[in-house]
Order: sequence, then structure tokens, then C-alpha cells
Amino acid sequence: MEYFNLRNAPVFDSCARAMVTDTLSVPMSVLYAASKYLQPGLDKMSELVIHLVGSSAEEAAFPFKYEELLHFLPKLKRLELVLIGPESSDNVVLFQDNDLCESCCVQNRKITVRSVRIEYEKMRETKPHLIICCNSGVHYDSREIKYIEEEEEEENSSLNASWDPALRLMLQLKIPLVFTSYNDWEIMQDLNCLKKYPHCEILMTPKLNPYRSLHSKMDPWRSHSSYTVNNYMFVCIGA
Repeated sequence: MEYFNLRNAPVFDSCARAMVTDTLSVPMSVLYAASKYLQPGLDKMSELVIHLVGSSAEEAAFPFKYEELLHFLPKLKRLELVLIGPESSDNVVLFQDNDLCESCCVQNRKITVRSVRIEYEKMRETKPHLIICCNSGVHYDSREIKYIEEEEEEENSSLNASWDPALRLMLQLKIPLVFTSYNDWEIMQDLNCLKKYPHCEILMTPKLNPYRSLHSKMDPWRSHSSYTVNNYMFVCIGA
């Protein structure tokens, strides 16, 4: 509600508000983590590069939502977001500066949101300032992955890929790594997975994400079936 008031949003009913937060959760979660852990600080940065690793349709939907980052960061002149993963579209520009609002265009601000279909460890991109893995489930072992593949009946599921090479590379970059999960059980499993890496330093222990979606969902076929997009968050860095 504080966010909606700040943005002078219409008076939504509770259902409409929940649906709006479903869309805004990703950019605002990025902003929340970046404002806490980027150095020398967002208020002093003119350029910002963010990698969204393990991205899917959730992060790619309504790509103009990432312009909200520019609205909260008045000194930022160039913003680049790269959605990366085996479920992402291949080399597609989803949104760019000629689609910005009038105010951002007048200030000659630049934004690029693009998608790359590749495993992160194979990327040859410029080092980002921050990486976020939304609802990534990095804790899944091969047995759990096999169950999910069978349920979804996918012959060539992207879940065949292991997170281990990507996690090792991300930790080597020594930049803030943000992980979100659907519920409290999953965030603890993800945290325990990261703790196995000897050079992983925890900056933020798991907590409720203040910019989680308010649109609760259920999957009755699995345990821990109640979930919300970007519900919990933790942050770590390669030491």
C-alpha cells in the first residue's frame, strides 16, 4: 500500500491489487535488493546492468514493467536487463528506449531488456552489477527434477540442466546474488544449497520479500503447494 500511495495509483480492490503486484514484483524486488547491496550506491550510478538468471515467461511478460526502475532512480541514464536461461527466448529484444514514457525520453534515458536462451556458464556477457534468480528452485536434485519432468510430460525439459556450473560462475563474479522462492520451505532449501559452496557469504538471510506478489496460488499435486511469486528472498556473494 505504501508503494501504491507513493505512485499515486488508482484505488484498486484487493483482487486487482494482487494481480498488479504479480507483474511488479520482479522489478521492485530487483530495486529492493540493489538499493541495499550495490556499491557505491544506486543514487550515484549512471549505468546499471542486471542479469536475471534462470528466467522464464514470468520475467519476460510485460517487459515495460522494468521502466519502473528508471522512475525510482532519477540519476540512472542507462539500464540493461538480460534475461538468461534455457527457458528464455533466443536473442530477442523485448523492450528498449524508443518505447519509454515521455518523461524518460525527454531526459534521453536508455533501457534495453533482452532475452538470451543459453546456460549462464556459457555466457560471454559484460559482468553485471547484480544477478537475480527468481523462483529458481536451485535446490532441486535429480530425483525431484525427474518427477517434475514426468508430471509436465516434457521430453526435452530445460530442467535437465544442472544449476551447479552457473552457481560456481556467479560466485566467482563476487557481486550480489539475489535468490527468491515461492514459499518459506523452498527458500530454506535454496539457502542450504548455496551454503555448500565454500566461498559463499550470506548477506541477507531468508526473509519475506516486501515486494512479493500478493496473488497466492495452489498446486495440489505437490507438497508445499501454496506459493506466491518472489515470496521469500535471500542475498549472498562470492567471498
